[in-house]
Amino acid sequence: MLPKKILCCTDFSENSEQALETALEYANALDAHLVITHVVDSWAGYPAYSEGIPMDVRNVVRDLEDMAKEKLQKKVEELRGKIDKVSTLSRVGVPAEDIIAAAKDESADLIVMGTRGWTGLRHILLGSVAERVLRGAHCPVLIVRS
Repeated sequence: MLPKKILCCTDFSENSEQALETALEYANALDAHLVITHVVDSWAGYPAYSEGIPMDVRNVVRDLEDMAKEKLQKKVEELRGKIDKVSTLSRVGVPAEDIIAAAKDESADLIVMGTRGWTGLRHILLGSVAERVLRGAHCPVLIVRS
């Protein structure tokens, strides 16, 4: 089955920029709708915040989400003329979990995302959002390495 809706994840890094270029090529080639998605990390997965996020941190998260929405809108403006069917989605939560949930909510047929390609201790300590999405997604996941 060819994808009709592609969810492209961005953290606005150079790695995710390459993933967006790949997603754009796929969307154009397949006449698919492209949904550019960013998840603001709520820190909900960290034990220190298991009892709730302090008010000042919530304000920071809200500001980060506002900035993300502005950046997403700029991405759409940059893509104007390159693709017809494009939209954005911003969420606050645990990145891997919310990417998987967004893909389901949007009925995405393909997830495209970048990866830093960390190995060793850094990978063990920080984990990999891409790896967790790959393991939990309901649809195919295309990982674009930088």
